[in-house]
Amino acid sequence: MQENPTVLEGILDIEPPSMPILYALEFNAFNIIFVSLIVIALLLITTFLFWRRYFSVRGLARRRLATLQNYFKKQQLENHHTAFELSNILREGLNLKQLSNRTALPEKLRSHNDRWRTFLKRLSIARYSSKGYEPEQVALLFEDAEFWLNCWPGVKND
Repeated sequence: MQENPTVLEGILDIEPPSMPILYALEFNAFNIIFVSLIVIALLLITTFLFWRRYFSVRGLARRRLATLQNYFKKQQLENHHTAFELSNILREGLNLKQLSNRTALPEKLRSHNDRWRTFLKRLSIARYSSKGYEPEQVALLFEDAEFWLNCWPGVKND
């Protein structure tokens, strides 16, 4: 019985050479490109959503509104000051020059015309009347302001 010296069976300490990297890249190029595109797309989507939430005009207004609301709950700010700051945040967040009854609602929100007029009336009372509003009524103004920030159509830089 002659043994073939080229056969490596039974020799446990010899390992075959690893596959060259270029061959592995060439063999798996489609998978690598596909996974890379998915990762890049996910990063772009995450960046876009992060920017919209934290750095857009509307995102900044939402954060300022939440800060004002927390401060109002904890410190019991004076109601007039809170109402003026609330109107300022909402005006900037909606990209309006002025909050008034003459402000035309976007076409998408025409069905909420009565709610808009009621909100502006209550906001004016909170800002300009001598007695202002109770804290519970100011809390309702915060809820309405959040509604308008969420449903108002986007602007160019939003």
